[in-house]
Order: sequence, then structure tokens, then C-alpha cells
Amino acid sequence: MSILAVDWRQQILGRKPNIRLLVVRLLPFLKPHRKALFAVFCCGILAAGAELLTIGLLIPLLQAIAGRESSTLFEGTPMQIVASLIAPLSVESRIRWLVAGMFLLQAVRETIVYAHLWVSARVYTRLALEIRRATFVRMIGVDMLAFERTPLANQYTMLNAFSQTAADVAFALLKMTVPALAIVIYSVLLLYFSVPLTLLACTSVGAIMWVSSRVIAIQQRHQTRLAGEATELNDTAFQIVSAMRTIRLFGREKFAWDWHDRVSRQYWAANFRSSKWASFVSPVNQVLGAFVVMIVFIVGTYTFSFSGESWIELVLVYLFIMSRLAAPASQINSLRGDLAARVAAADIVAEYLAETKPKRIEDPAPPMSTFGELRFDAVWFRYAENEPDVLREMSFSIPKGKVTAIVGPSGAGKSTIADLIARMYAPSRGRILLDDRPIDAISETQWRAGVAVVTQNAFLFPTSIKENVRFGRLDATDAEVAEAVRLANLEDVVADLPQGLETWVGERGVRLSGGQAQRVAIARAMLADPALLVLDEATSAQDSISEQSIQAAIEKLARNRTVVVIAHRLATVREADQILVLDKGALVERGTHVELIEAGGLYAQLVAHQDLR
Repeated sequence: MSILAVDWRQQILGRKPNIRLLVVRLLPFLKPHRKALFAVFCCGILAAGAELLTIGLLIPLLQAIAGRESSTLFEGTPMQIVASLIAPLSVESRIRWLVAGMFLLQAVRETIVYAHLWVSARVYTRLALEIRRATFVRMIGVDMLAFERTPLANQYTMLNAFSQTAADVAFALLKMTVPALAIVIYSVLLLYFSVPLTLLACTSVGAIMWVSSRVIAIQQRHQTRLAGEATELNDTAFQIVSAMRTIRLFGREKFAWDWHDRVSRQYWAANFRSSKWASFVSPVNQVLGAFVVMIVFIVGTYTFSFSGESWIELVLVYLFIMSRLAAPASQINSLRGDLAARVAAADIVAEYLAETKPKRIEDPAPPMSTFGELRFDAVWFRYAENEPDVLREMSFSIPKGKVTAIVGPSGAGKSTIADLIARMYAPSRGRILLDDRPIDAISETQWRAGVAVVTQNAFLFPTSIKENVRFGRLDATDAEVAEAVRLANLEDVVADLPQGLETWVGERGVRLSGGQAQRVAIARAMLADPALLVLDEATSAQDSISEQSIQAAIEKLARNRTVVVIAHRLATVREADQILVLDKGALVERGTHVELIEAGGLYAQLVAHQDLR
């Protein structure tokens, strides 16, 4: 079963993603950005270095303000050079130069931070675009059988939300490296000041982290549940909006309201629980952090007073470094919480990208120069391994330049043949040949450039009639569009509309009747000028007058191309060059209208039932 066809709420709630495997699956999207990622890493190091130098100037500044001698703490380091340069200066000049130096370093640091954020944003934007492209190219190339068994809400969520989440997670994992690096640098600096005090601080911070991790673990569970409820809410809203017409036709507004209200309540209850625990994390960290500061300050007064240094300046600088260390630590904690809510969805995308092959998107190809006889050679077809055969040993030919009609009771397999001709599906067994050449040896783009299919349920885009027709051939002129409209007997419809061909048809063509929408689809197929035209119940929504007009247009088209007509209404196929009669997935009769009537078989029974003699 495709991962697209599962219940994602249960998937998110039940998943325990492997972060290492997730990174491995997303690594191909990160590799093209190696240079940019290296630049991000370097910016992090340089920003931390500028911060270190700023902190280094803070001690002599405080000592200069207090009127004390320069500290010997930085002997043997680059800061000793700074100390020797400012030593001959007066106290006032020393303070001015130190403040100016700190300002300059801060300006440099912020410039580096800006560069870091700019490069990061660029990497993230491209990463998000590439993952979305990869998701789309796999979705557009997925086997149609699997695609049609997938809820539309799942497909939409995968493309629109989960692909974005995967990019967020991939970049969040990268963003952790910079604050982690800052923590290492600050920790080394704290150790330089005082090993015992730093060990005490680390022990205290470790205790805080343990307490925080317990709180975050609870928060993560609620975040995961919230993500699951958010997915169900989005899916529910999508389904209700898609089915709004049916809901109103059956008077099920109360049902839709109760359904949406129940799912909304579940979501907002989960949101409240998640927010409650998320709000609890910060106060806990603040209180415990203040406790650590108090312990460090008290112990530091003793530690630095015994070192022979002025303890006030050193304790203040030490605490300042600790406060700077709190920012990246908090950032990592925040990223951990954020990842908890997103990693399951990202894992679903990563699995989908890893388990499906991308489709090669090709430019439209010109149709084949010759399009001869199409032949079904012992074709069998079933939709799934555990389902019965829809077509059984189907063998027949569709002559070039002739009209072939396919008729039979509902469920006989007529539309399946149309889908096989259009290469929506592939035969389970047997072959489909074009002039003795297997059609799967011909590229899909070239094949579909020569084949057009008009189905019973015409799909129209939410744009104008003109643009819906032009979809048959994107480079068609307005005159060619108008000619296709005329051939499809759509002129009378267009003439009655205030904006004519520029009339907006609405979502899925809701502003047109079923018959009008079908005629737009027929015009679209005519504009494509195919070598093979397949009409699958294409005139089923027409009145008798429109049907006769379209039949006349089809007869004109048939002079230069092969036409396959699939119909329940047998009045539309009496003039066909050959009629194939199907029953329960098998070909039971073939011949012309007259021959089949004389044979007195299934076709004759269907004709008699429709009173068409």
C-alpha cells in the first residue's frame, strides 16, 4: 500500500522516527548546498570569535572604571597585546578606547550574524523548493492505480504541508550546529576562568537540563498529538469543502457542522494542552537558571578572591558569559521542542521520497509521423493482485482512420479499455501494439501527443472557457480555439454568455451544466488534433439535438483520424465501422450495426431494450 493512502493521524501518533535515518534520507537535498552550509558554519565561528574578543575587553574596561590595575588573567593570550597598548593611556582614554573597541567588535559580529542569516535563508528557501519539487515530481509520476486509491486530502497535505515540514526539520537540524558550537566556545572560556566553578555550573545546568527534558518530553507528547489532530482537522476541512454541493443537496449541513466541530474541539483541546506545557518550560528554566546564577555568584566570590584577582569584575564577567551561553542553549531547547512536533511528518515525506522514483518531466513531444492500426493482443487487466480480472484475454484491432465503437452493459470493462489506450494503466498480461510495435516502447509524451480522451465526467479548470479549450494545445491561436468551439457545437452556449469565451467557468466548471462542460472538453480534444480520439461516454450529458450536432462533428473528424467511441446510448454508434460488444470483461461480439442486429446476440438485445431499430 502506498504511504499516501494511510491514515496520517494514526501514522503521526504512532511513529517513532529514526533521526539518523531521517538525516540520511534528506542528505541528498543538502549535498548541493555544501559551500553555503560551510559558509553558515564559518559565520557561526566568526560570530563566536567576535563575541569572545568583546568579552575579553570587558574585564579591562570594568577594571579601568574601578581604577584597578589590569588583570594578569590573559597573560600569554592575544588580549595581553591589547592590555600593553592601552596601559600607557590615562584611565579616561583607556575607557574610551575599550568602549570604542567593544562597539566595533559588536558591529563586526552583527554584520557576520546578518551574513549568517542571509545565507541561511537562501539555503532554506532552496531546500524547501527542492523538497517540494521532489515531492511533486514523484506524485505526478506515481502509478495511476495507486494515485486513484489515495485520498485527495492526503495528496494535498503531502505536497503542501508535509514537504514544507521536511524542509523545516532538515534546516532545524542544521541550525543546531551553530548554537552547539557557541556552547562549546563559551564553555571553554568558562573553564579558562575557573575549572571548579565551571564544573559546579555544569552540574547545576545538567540538573536543570534533566528537569527541562522531563518537561519537554511531556510537551513533545502533546506536540505530537497536536500535529496529528492538526492533520485530521485539515483533512476534514478539505473533504467538507470539496463535498459542499453534495452536503447541501442532501441537507446534511448539521452533519458537516457536527463533524467539523468535533474535530475542531479535539484540535483546540490538544492545542491548549500543548500550550500549557510549553508555557511551563520557560518559568521552570528561569527559576532554576536564577538559582544557578545565585550559586555561581556566591561560590565565585570565594573562588576568585582566593586567586588574588579582583573578584567583582571576574564574577560579573563570568556571569555575563553564562548569560550569553544561555541563549544558544535555549535555542537548542526550542529547536528540540519544534522538532518533536514536526519530525513525524518529515519522516513520512522522507520515506515517500526514498521509496518512490521521480518521474522525468519532459517537454511536450510532437505526435508520431505515422499512427497506424492499434491492436490488443490477449490483454488481461486487474486493478490489484487480490481482485478479479476486469478484462480477460481481450484481442481485437482498431483500424486506422475508422470509427470503432465499444458497447456493453455497465461493468463490462469499456472505460478500462479507454484507460489502457491512454496508457493510464498497463495490461496485467498481454500486449497493446501499434503497427506491431508495443506502445510501451513509445515515450509517454509522444504517445499522448497523438491521443486525446474525452471522458464522461469532464474536468474543467477554474479559468475561462477559452483557456480550458486551449489546454488541448497551449500554442493555439484564438481563431483555432474558436474553430474547435464551433466543431464541438459550443457556439450557442458561448453566444448566450455576457463574456463569451472569456467567461469564468468556476471551480470544476460548476457554472456550466454537465452537457456544456462536456462540450468544452470535446472542444479541447478537437483542438489537440489527435491521431486517435477516444470518446468515453462523451455525449452522455447531451440532449438529442446537441448529440446529433456533435455526431456530425465526430464524423468530420473521423475522416482523418482513428476514433474510438464508448457508449451506453447505442444511437451514437450505429454508423461506426465496427462495433465491439463486451460483457463481463470479455469480447463477445464484433461487427457492424446491421451484422450484429442480424446475429441476434447481446447487441441486438441492448438495441431492442433501447428501442433503436
